[in-house]
Amino acid sequence: GQAKGLFDAIFYNKKTIDLLDKSCFFLAPNSKLPGKGWRAKFARGVCWVKLQEKQSAKIFYFFNTQFDYHSRLARDESAKLLRKQVETITQGAPVIIVGDFNIFPKLGGRKILTRLTLPDRTGQQLVDAQKKALFPHKGPLGTWQGFGKKEALKVKPDYIFVNKGVNVIKHEILDGALERLRPSDHLPIMAQVVVV
Repeated sequence: GQAKGLFDAIFYNKKTIDLLDKSCFFLAPNSKLPGKGWRAKFARGVCWVKLQEKQSAKIFYFFNTQFDYHSRLARDESAKLLRKQVETITQGAPVIIVGDFNIFPKLGGRKILTRLTLPDRTGQQLVDAQKKALFPHKGPLGTWQGFGKKEALKVKPDYIFVNKGVNVIKHEILDGALERLRPSDHLPIMAQVVVV
């Protein structure tokens, strides 16, 4: 990602889903060129796909990202850029956005979360899938376990966001460990969703 493009992986089942379009953009003032933006420590970006369910022919978009964790300015500007790009790319179609947004309470988290969930110019609003789930949320409320830090599982920097074109059936933060070991300082989130 420093000089040769971007990689925020998105996996899908080719047996049930068709890929219609795909692209990536950088979280920087010039989003088309590799680079760091707004005092970020690393080059960050967003990859997206336009997908179609084969059985229902429903079309939806899926975005994956990771915001910078060193610069609050980078997170603020990344949230603005992401919302603008989602509005332009999807034109109000159903959308799912996942990622590590590095939303920590002591680092301006509430402001970033507000930027991500305010309605855009078309009235589309992103909602935390955890709040939209039909069935009660399972697992801890936070995703950051910090390899045993005191704040463990009280902070949620990671989210799945959806718009009104996506219903959420279940939402879970997975807290499994193998012999008390975890592969990351963040816990994975899982959601079962339906495009309407």
